[in-house]
Amino acid sequence: FLACLLGTYLEYRATGALLGPRFFVRLRPGVRLLPDLLYVAAEHEVRIERTYVEGAPDIVWEIISPETEARLWRDKSIAY
Repeated sequence: FLACLLGTYLEYRATGALLGPRFFVRLRPGVRLLPDLLYVAAEHEVRIERTYVEGAPDIVWEIISPETEARLWRDKSIAY
């Protein structure tokens, strides 16, 4: 639902790429994260490779559940 909503918004309001949960984010060598959704602005689209984004995306969405909340806050939020 969130991907559909954001995708529709971006079609009419912005340029760039909304990427789904199969795209890794490589922040630096040895640090790869797999966000639920991510957005890369048009001016940063050169960062998009076939299966990953090289460097930080412009926006990241993580869907948090009670089981993953501690790990996401401890690990991913610090890395981003």
